[in-house]
Amino acid sequence: MSNTQLAEVAKILGVSEDSISAMDNEIKNSMTAVFEQVAVKNDEDKKAVFEALDNLWQKGSIYIELAEVAKSTGITIETLRSLDYETQQTIVYEFIMDSSQTARFEIVNNT
Repeated sequence: MSNTQLAEVAKILGVSEDSISAMDNEIKNSMTAVFEQVAVKNDEDKKAVFEALDNLWQKGSIYIELAEVAKSTGITIETLRSLDYETQQTIVYEFIMDSSQTARFEIVNNT
């Protein structure tokens, strides 16, 4: 992802460039692909680009937090990333709500 694309994504989403830079390469490459695949000609195209980028930004944010869950719980990031997206979201939200109770994630580690 070029600096120009990074700035454009941040502008479209209304987030900082740093929040995009922190994403892993898979997410950033997917964001770049959105620009390459969609020619913005009207408001409908703009909406489609925004929705695609926003979905990727949310997924990338979950991945960042999953790394924190992995550090705190000892569950490998590979295990956490292999879970379905809804489960990943639930784990991240639970972790953010109370990161002192990491023992409740032990069930994930045992499966």
